[in-house]
Amino acid sequence: MGPRRRFRTDAPAAGRPCRWGEALARSQAEAWSAQGVTSNVLVPGFVRTPLNERLGSDPAAVSALAARTLVGRNGLASDFAAAAVFLAGPGSAYVTGQSIAVDGGFSVH
Repeated sequence: MGPRRRFRTDAPAAGRPCRWGEALARSQAEAWSAQGVTSNVLVPGFVRTPLNERLGSDPAAVSALAARTLVGRNGLASDFAAAAVFLAGPGSAYVTGQSIAVDGGFSVH
């Protein structure tokens, strides 16, 4: 195993909506909205998962990421449930081509 990589938690792009995700949501919205199909993207903040286990095992990095959010903590998988239910339900029928940040305010910085 090679040297342990340090993760930047102050990178300006961190926590900002991914541009390809925005582009995909918009292009699919243009293609399908006339048929009643909406296309949106949920943009998560940092959530500990098996995919980011290495970063999640660094307490300093996890704390630094939490400190950059406006709510003072990192996300939980359950934080996305209400947003996903909203987008899947009739209340979002007029919402399409959007990127919705569910990141505790991380992207505000």
